[in-house]
This record gives sequence, structure tokens and C-alpha cells, in this order.
Amino acid sequence: MKTFEKIRSVRRIKSTILIFLVVLLATVSCATAAPLSADFITIPPNGTANFAPLTVQFTDATTGSPAINWTWNFADGTGPALMQNPSHIFQSAGIFPVSLTVWNVTTTMDTSTITHNVTVTPFAQFTPFTFTGYAPLNVQFTDTSTGQPNIWSWYFGDGNTSAQQNPANLYVWSGIYKVNLTVQKNGLTNKSANGTMTVNPKADFTITPSPGKAGSPIQFNATITTGGPKSFVWFFEPSNTSYSNPSGVVNHTFPIANTYVVGLNVTGNATTSDQITHSVAAYPTALFTQSPPGNVIEGRTVTFTDASIGVGGSGNADSYSWNFGDGATSTAVSPTHIYKQGKYFVTLTVTKNGLSDTSVPVQINVDSGLLGPLRSGINGNTLFRASKYAGFAPFTVSFIAYPTRNVTSETHFAWDFGDGGTATIQRPSHTYISPGVYTVSLTVSDTRDSYTIVKPRYIVVKHGGGGI
Repeated sequence: MKTFEKIRSVRRIKSTILIFLVVLLATVSCATAAPLSADFITIPPNGTANFAPLTVQFTDATTGSPAINWTWNFADGTGPALMQNPSHIFQSAGIFPVSLTVWNVTTTMDTSTITHNVTVTPFAQFTPFTFTGYAPLNVQFTDTSTGQPNIWSWYFGDGNTSAQQNPANLYVWSGIYKVNLTVQKNGLTNKSANGTMTVNPKADFTITPSPGKAGSPIQFNATITTGGPKSFVWFFEPSNTSYSNPSGVVNHTFPIANTYVVGLNVTGNATTSDQITHSVAAYPTALFTQSPPGNVIEGRTVTFTDASIGVGGSGNADSYSWNFGDGATSTAVSPTHIYKQGKYFVTLTVTKNGLSDTSVPVQINVDSGLLGPLRSGINGNTLFRASKYAGFAPFTVSFIAYPTRNVTSETHFAWDFGDGGTATIQRPSHTYISPGVYTVSLTVSDTRDSYTIVKPRYIVVKHGGGGI
């Protein structure tokens, strides 16, 4: 029993000594260790152009007793970090009071807290940043800024502005426009670089007439668009002839039928421009003449002569195609043809450099011929007459012939008035100067027949002032 009590007494003595040593050690430690002083540094350092989203590397810079625990609060709504040197991404723009609390729970229970502001600026950007189109040009802009801005200020370079996040702007006039976006969040702003909108005038044109004809002026009309061109320069094949004018309208003649390239350059505001080319076909014009002209006589030869325009002169078309209207055709340049009595329509089709044209149909009336122009069973004395038969000198008489068949281009008249005077038309007028009695004759002829009428002592002319 005495032995057990002795053992317990020894243990109490040892415990007292141990407690004394612990207290002594703590006292010595407190007397020699510096207190905790929390601090940290950031990379990138605060105050630089730190645009959202911003990744910051935090480095513990605490001094004093060694820290055992760290608590970081980033003030942006995310949870705390408990590591010594964390990295953190700030998604939104703003000024964030980041705090670090450190403590040592194994020795002195010392704690320290430090707060530094981290400034994150919004970064202004948008699409499209560069764009090219034709006036009038409507551009839809989309804000792609970072840092979650909530205020937008757009300047479109044409005098228009907007406070919307994703506005559209209509550029009416050609030109080069600088677009700028300024964004703001929590009092922090950022301004984008200038975007560039290039608005060109639109080059295009029409022609009048369409299709055009070689050898005749063709009018070229530039299509004027809103915000349109300031100047026009035209180019024409094959000689590369150019015209420059402010109206956008020009006339040009292609001498030979062909397909030509025509170019138009237009210039707008601020050196904007546009170019276009079109292939323009200038067609030939099929024309011809007929000999003899007008109505013709059955069985007689009719000559057709090419007079087409835009083929480089008669006979220079690549091909000729005649249709005489009676079933007969020809490919000659200037053919001949013999018709029977009737009515016919003649056409000519010419082709040059792959372009063709057909003439307007020309009507030809073919008569059976005079077939005895004055021999129709009518008394010959009735086939011409005078307006009066007697009078005083000077005495003027009108004559008229009455052939019994149609008068054609081949019908000829030959008058003899008996005093040496003659005429070759169907209705002549003649003045007798000297008194006398005159025999009048008329010969009517064509290539197939001829007949003469003589009227003896037909006209009587007396001395002036007397009676008959």
C-alpha cells in the first residue's frame, strides 16, 4: 500500500514539472517572436490597365510569427480561398476590396487581416469591327465587351449615336466611317479603338435601246443609288475609249455588230469606289433596197441590194438570208428575183459576229403588166383629153392621160403638143405662144407594149383679143 502511494506522488511531481516547462516555454516564445502582420502582393500589380476578365496571382507577404492558416475574401461574390498563394479570375469590372486574414493557432493564437483594392476595368469591343458594303448600308453591331458593362455609348461616325447594347445603324451616304464604343461599369470606363465601316457607292448601268444597234448611238445610264457616286468613268471596247462625266449618262456608238465589254468606275465620298463590267451586244440592222422601186411587172427581174448597217459595209456581213415571200430564198449579198403576179413580203436576215437581225418585211405588188396599155376596146380618142380646146394666145392647156391599166414605175408617157413642145408626165400643162391649129399626140409605153394616140387639129389658138 505504501508503495502505491509513493508511485502516485512521483507522477504528480512530474506533471507539475511538465506544466511549468510548457508555461515557461510559452513565456519565452511570447517574449522573443514578433506578432503576425498580414500582407500580400498581386500580379499584375494594382493600378495598371487591368481589363476584365482579369486573372490575378495573389502572393502571401505576411510577416511575424509563421502563419498557419489563410483566408482570402475576393469581394466579388465568390467563395473564400484557404490556400497561401491563390490565383483568382475577376469576371466583372469594379473595385474589389480583397482581404487576407492569417493566424497561428499552434502557438500564440495570433491573427491579422489586410485589405487591398483590386481595380478591374471593362474592356470595350464589338463586332463587326471592320465592314464593307454598298450604300444604303444597314449594319448590326454586337457588343462583345468584357467586364459585364451596363452602360454603352456608341458613336457611328456619321453623326448618329446610340445607348443600346446591340444597336443597328443605317449608313445612307458612301464614305469611310470610324465607329467607337465606350462602356462603363461601377464608374469605370473604357473606350474601344476605332472600328472602320467602308460604305461604297454601287456601280451599275442600263442601256437604251435594249438591245442596242451597231452604227447607232446607244445611251448608257448609270444606276444612281442612295448615297450615290460623285463621278463616273466609262470604258468601251474595242478601243478602250473612256468618258468621264458627273451625270452618269453617256452615248456611245459601236461601228460593227459585236459583243463588247463596257466598264463603269464610280467614285463616292472619302475615296470610296466601285467597278462593274457588262457584256453589251450591238446588233446589226438588216436593210435593203429594191430596183425597180414600188410595184413591179410580172416576169420582170427585180434586184435587191444589201444596205445593212453595222456590218462594215455592203457585202461584209458573215451571212445573208433572203426570203422573197413566194417560197424562194437566197444567200447572195444582192440577189435578183422574178415574180409572178401577186402580193409578196420580202425579208433579209444578216449575221455579223454571231449577232443576227431580220429586216421589217417589205411588201411588193406584182402586176400582170400593161398588156396593151391603150388597147382595151375603148375608142382611142377617149384616152387623153385637154382642159380646153380653143383660146387666145398665149393659151395654156392642161392635159391628162387615161391608160387602161395600172400605172407602174415602168409606164412611160411621151407628149407632142404640135408646136415643138413635149412632156413625159401623165398630167402635163402647156402654153401655146403663137396662133395656130395644133395636132397633139401621146405615146404610152412600158417594157412590153407601146401605143400612140394622135388627135389632129385638136387645139386652136387665135390672135389675142379676137373671138373664135
